[in-house]
Amino acid sequence: MIRRAPAPLIAGAASLVLAVIIIVVLILPKASQVRAKQRDLQTAQQMQQSLQLELRQLQAAAAEAPKDRAALAQLQALVPPTPDLPGLIRLLDEAAGEAGVTFMSVAPGQPAPAATSPGVSMLPGQIAVTGNFFALEEYLIKLESLGRATSVQSMNIVPASMGAELQMTLSVQFFTTDTSAGPGSSPGATGPGGAPPPSPKPPAIPSATPSSPFSPSSSPSPG
Repeated sequence: MIRRAPAPLIAGAASLVLAVIIIVVLILPKASQVRAKQRDLQTAQQMQQSLQLELRQLQAAAAEAPKDRAALAQLQALVPPTPDLPGLIRLLDEAAGEAGVTFMSVAPGQPAPAATSPGVSMLPGQIAVTGNFFALEEYLIKLESLGRATSVQSMNIVPASMGAELQMTLSVQFFTTDTSAGPGSSPGATGPGGAPPPSPKPPAIPSATPSSPFSPSSSPSPG
């Protein structure tokens, strides 16, 4: 005689099967979706933190922008985008007047690439001034705050032709970011075959005197 399973046992088994089906069909996909949403949330939170950091950096850069612009303007004044010889001579003449020396002459040379500073041209020159010892010393101090970056390469001091004054000749270097500022620069103008065309050397610019900005002579006027 075959015994049948009790009705409560059959009902329990059916409930278990139904529960498994519900878990597989409904709960597991939902759980997978929840985990995917959690991963998306974590990614969004990380992106938000990154964006907040970038925003703080941009805000800091905006706050520093006026200071950066002022520093850039100062740098462009020290190393201008063009040689600006008239402006340079004016600065040298003003420094001579403030130091109490007689500005005799300045002779700019050919621009050439600066060996230690890519993108910068070096403008060599010679400056001649006369005055007493303390005036010459003051002129050297003025060159340090000229408004143009200046490098004194050599100095020669000899007695002047009159009185107890001294004559000082300086070999100096000025700078510009114009890398094609003239023959001898890089890249500079080139002729056929890539060779720079011949160009005469700029003449010495005569001295300034009280009666005229530049006298025709390279020595101070008598009296």
